Amino acid sequence: FDLTFVAAAAEPAPTEPMLPAPGARETIEQTLRAAQLTASPAERMSLLTMAANALDADAATLPAEWAASTRAAVAAQLGREVETDRQYQALSARMLRFATQRAATADVRGVQRVFASIRANDARLGGLRPDVVASMTAAVEAQLDEARRLRLARDSWALRAPALRAYREKVTPSLTLLQRMV
Repeated sequence: FDLTFVAAAAEPAPTEPMLPAPGARETIEQTLRAAQLTASPAERMSLLTMAANALDADAATLPAEWAASTRAAVAAQLGREVETDRQYQALSARMLRFATQRAATADVRGVQRVFASIRANDARLGGLRPDVVASMTAAVEAQLDEARRLRLARDSWALRAPALRAYREKVTPSLTLLQRMV
């Protein structure tokens, strides 16, 4: 065996020159563009917050008019995101409460109507939080299963109740006689 290792003595020359590091304005613009492109509300909120913090930190080096208008736009967008989160949280709580109430009374169709209500309210809100809607739907699906189980138990009881009443009527005289003997 003969193994020979060879190392190049010099780094190969780059074929294209390196671009300069982005400035504060370009960094903020890229962060805002990334916030627009992301589908995740949590990531969007994080990127918007980072852009707002960068606007505050680099205020001295940024053009005043651009910084003011960008800061206002970021604040407005953050406000919309927070309001959207609040609306979806309220919707989620309301739909789960409705589903739970209907499941407690074994109202299977009522729980199924909650699904349609979720879709309608999500469309009214613009379909901006598919992850929240999926979570809501899963929670309502669990309530639907509970409503079906309770309805099945009640129907089963309703089918057996006449036989149990008839048995009680037949056994009651004998039990009364036994109690008198004791």
